[in-house]
Amino acid sequence: MTAQFNSEQKKLLKKIGLSDNFNSDMSDSKVEKFIDKVSGHLQMSGLSDDGLNHEGQICEDILNLIADI
Repeated sequence: MTAQFNSEQKKLLKKIGLSDNFNSDMSDSKVEKFIDKVSGHLQMSGLSDDGLNHEGQICEDILNLIADI
């Protein structure tokens, strides 16, 4: 099974240096690296005083999408 990222999600993944090719055949270490990078970006750039900003919401959407794969 392969994640179907939308264009905004693909753009963010490219920005943080990740491929938009996420699938169920990936090794555990690749999955962990992917999750760590998205989570790290959420923590560093995705939060404002009011909670999640736009990039944070995209990161959260990506993490939710891949959790189902």
